[in-house]
Amino acid sequence: MKLARASAAWPSTSGVITSSARIKAMFRSQPRVTYSYSVNNTAHTSKRISFAAAVPARETDGILARYPVGQAVTVHYAPDNPAEAALEPGSGPAVVKPFRSLLVLFVVLIIANIARLAVARLEPAKRPIRTYDHAAATDPKTVDRLIRQDAEKGSAPDQFCVGTWYILGHDVAKDPAEAAKWFRKSADQGHADAQAFLGEMYGSGNGVSKDLGQAVVLFRKAAAQNNTRAYVDLGYCYEKGLGVPPDHKQAADWYKKAAADPRAQAGLQRLAGAKP
Repeated sequence: MKLARASAAWPSTSGVITSSARIKAMFRSQPRVTYSYSVNNTAHTSKRISFAAAVPARETDGILARYPVGQAVTVHYAPDNPAEAALEPGSGPAVVKPFRSLLVLFVVLIIANIARLAVARLEPAKRPIRTYDHAAATDPKTVDRLIRQDAEKGSAPDQFCVGTWYILGHDVAKDPAEAAKWFRKSADQGHADAQAFLGEMYGSGNGVSKDLGQAVVLFRKAAAQNNTRAYVDLGYCYEKGLGVPPDHKQAADWYKKAAADPRAQAGLQRLAGAKP
């Protein structure tokens, strides 16, 4: 716009239109006019009609009619840079309107952003999402604290995890009874691995009173959730007659459900060797 205003005082020289045609620019019909001129015996070529970024499509025909090929024209050029030229110098609606449109859009975007920030301030602050991966990256010990914290709040997967700590002695003294307590909390919420682990504890009497019937009940609950460990446990129960009558066919069926498990493969091999 500054250059457009300055062009009103530019000197001029004679020129001639060398091409004049309609083109598609940004999905709109626009005039494309090329002209040649000379300043101080130096030839120049330009395509600027005015300083408008674009002209209304309805004006294209009128502009092309004003500048047919071969038409002699007056060319206005910048005195300090003759290669900078225009056929229609000065500012005008076609120059100012796009700038005003952009200015309005810019103001609207600023207002919208201010409104968004205002709404965000009125909303309660959102607590950052905690992930164990993030905690582990900063302090592995933090992960254990978070797991126990969520276990105490009733998270079945975390309760199962705490139970395994007491079985393995993970930063705590081994305590089967404490492990069974946490497995039971998790199993009661339907956690399949906890049901299978607790069933094995009932089967061996480790941390709880031995109860083969209860062990089978827990194995069946876990197996109903497609738990591979429970498949193997039930296969073993039917193979050995633990809590259920011995039934090698059912034992084989359960082992086959967990065919990829090494314990299931070993069970199938035992059953094959037991056949007369």
